[in-house]
Amino acid sequence: MMIKSVLFDLDDTLYNSTALSESARKSALKAMVNEGLDIDLKKGYEDLIKIVKRYGSNYPEHFNRFLEEKLGYIDYKLLASGVIAYHNTKFAYIRPFDDTVPTLIELVKRKKKLGIVTNGVSIKQWEKILRLGLEHFFECVVISSEIGYEKPSKEIYRIAIEKLNISPEEVLMVDNKVEDLKGAEEMGMRTVLMARVKDAEYTPKIKKLSEILSLID
Repeated sequence: MMIKSVLFDLDDTLYNSTALSESARKSALKAMVNEGLDIDLKKGYEDLIKIVKRYGSNYPEHFNRFLEEKLGYIDYKLLASGVIAYHNTKFAYIRPFDDTVPTLIELVKRKKKLGIVTNGVSIKQWEKILRLGLEHFFECVVISSEIGYEKPSKEIYRIAIEKLNISPEEVLMVDNKVEDLKGAEEMGMRTVLMARVKDAEYTPKIKKLSEILSLID
């Protein structure tokens, strides 16, 4: 059956979320050190990542917990300096992968229905989509926090295909996590692993987004 729709994950699929988050967190720590926080930057980054893993990437107070662990309390001047540096870096350097926009343009030319299916907090995910300048390409955007399901649950994919009014066999799902593709597989979608940032064993697998054009052909 012909592929009529392509669904995409957002982070590390349409842009390099991993590199951007690392740069932003390191900028935040440097800003706090410049304001007087006495830490080793390398060790500080390692400790911050432990907090991120402990509370999850969508937790809004990583730096609060970091300062509590280092100082025993929250110094709000230090916190503010870190938050400002984090967001300044994030907003200055967020951009799609080089082949993201050309690939999306080509898919639109081929009359494919496009959508995003992503886990995360709605305001944060929409902010990324808008700052990346990608919102006009997609007929549907499904975000886990809005619907009460998150990948790999097949329910999040069910909602997406209902919005697109299309059968699962006509959909290709592109994601960078093998486990998140399981729900799409259960729905009967065709799937492909985006392995540009993080590699894993999976078939089919692509290293560039533009490779899906030949898969669709």
